[in-house]
Amino acid sequence: MVSVILDGENAWEYFPESGREFLRRLYQGLQDDDVIECLTVSEAIERHGAENLAPLTHVTPGSWINSNFNIWIGSPEDNRAWDYLSAARDFFAEHADAATPEQRELAYEELLIAEGSDWNWWYGPEHHTENDADFDELYRKHLSNVYIALGARPLEHLAQPIATGQRLGRFTDQTSYIHPHYRWREHRLL
Repeated sequence: MVSVILDGENAWEYFPESGREFLRRLYQGLQDDDVIECLTVSEAIERHGAENLAPLTHVTPGSWINSNFNIWIGSPEDNRAWDYLSAARDFFAEHADAATPEQRELAYEELLIAEGSDWNWWYGPEHHTENDADFDELYRKHLSNVYIALGARPLEHLAQPIATGQRLGRFTDQTSYIHPHYRWREHRLL
């Protein structure tokens, strides 16, 4: 089995048309090949058995960015976001058994959403976007939903931004339109 793992975002913006044609041709080539069979990892294990897999003896922690975790940890914002996630995870572990199956499933889904994305990419000093406040609010909403799904009130701090006010304050909503005037005679090219 050969794993082909393609990042879902970052690299593709540098390909023509965000990599669509490349990916279409890659997948078509794999589909048309008589030797290669495309399976998910689960399908391969189901078909060939887990006993045929060699266990990993070592995994080097890190990321493709600088071979470390600095993008996701270390800044006060990053640490706070991880602390909030850890608290929600602990709350789920303590209260899930008392919930209905539907409540437990919903709470777990919300927890997985909070765990499964690069939320911390947007916290800390490394990366910023005009949507910082939106990502921050959405992350905290998913964490809040863990508590709500299990019949509890979300922790108060989840109502407050994790991202610092200084960063969030650099974007200002539009309050009016500008009406520039161009004076041809004063700025004409000779």
